[in-house]
Amino acid sequence: MLKLGSNLLQVEHSWSAIKELLARKYLRLQYDESSNVYILYIVEDNVIHTCTIWKVTEGIIGVPETNAADKTDFETNYKTDANKSSEPRASDGKIINLNSIFPTDLYFYETGSGDGDVRGNGDRIYFTTSIEEVKTLEISFNDWVYLGGGRVFFTGAVFGDYFSMELYAPASSVEENLSNTGNCNVQNHLIIPAAGNGSYDVDLDTAVPVPAYDENTGVKSGFWNWSNPDTGKGTISPGIPQASEWYLFDVPITMSRPQNKINIVGSGNYESLVPIKSKKILPHWKTKFILSHTVGTHTLTVGASLLTARKVTV
Repeated sequence: MLKLGSNLLQVEHSWSAIKELLARKYLRLQYDESSNVYILYIVEDNVIHTCTIWKVTEGIIGVPETNAADKTDFETNYKTDANKSSEPRASDGKIINLNSIFPTDLYFYETGSGDGDVRGNGDRIYFTTSIEEVKTLEISFNDWVYLGGGRVFFTGAVFGDYFSMELYAPASSVEENLSNTGNCNVQNHLIIPAAGNGSYDVDLDTAVPVPAYDENTGVKSGFWNWSNPDTGKGTISPGIPQASEWYLFDVPITMSRPQNKINIVGSGNYESLVPIKSKKILPHWKTKFILSHTVGTHTLTVGASLLTARKVTV
């Protein structure tokens, strides 16, 4: 029997929502069962995410229509791997203490470039210039990665030179549909699904998802679903309006700016990110590096490496 302490917050979810949490946050699924019901739960700090799946539904009021399919899915695909320790353990059962900011089951991946047609052969994070100018470089990855830190190296810098880094989601491409048979509408740059009666068409093969969920409360306010595969960009499809995990926009959206006009002088290197909490970077997003050579004709060279983790490295 599952018993909760007074300092714990219980949040009840559907089975589909529990699966989203497992995929998005790499949490461990636990369950308690009796002769007629499964009580599923996930422990996340002082929050207990729960879900009820009935084995026997006769006489039970309010059983979801999806209960039979949920039961089959859980028993077939999740039950065997559930109820394992929430801490990584060695074969003898001892807890493995890992000083890592990354989720488990990922491979460490330090890189000085993005991906190209294959993983790792994209543009190097490297600049050199001898004139007054602002240079930019953008990289992306073929799969999602977790970004945890990095380092910037520079030589020949003088007062006035600086380096910046930002992460943004490019605009999703839409075209006006004059016959009003499109798959979406657009309101204040927000792309909203339409059932074949929209004023616009969005290309879902190239669309760029933007988070529409609160990591602390689990509340979702978006309009689109994303398949969230371990490799590749996956697929985007219409979701429940204002209750789905992702937005689409027809303009670029800045996600974060971990470095803003960092002064560089002389030659040296510095930690580019403070590795407190890793951030999941989708393959649709771009990481943009900006170098400003602001004074004189000195030769300025800057490079960077990123500390990441991902499911596949080659």
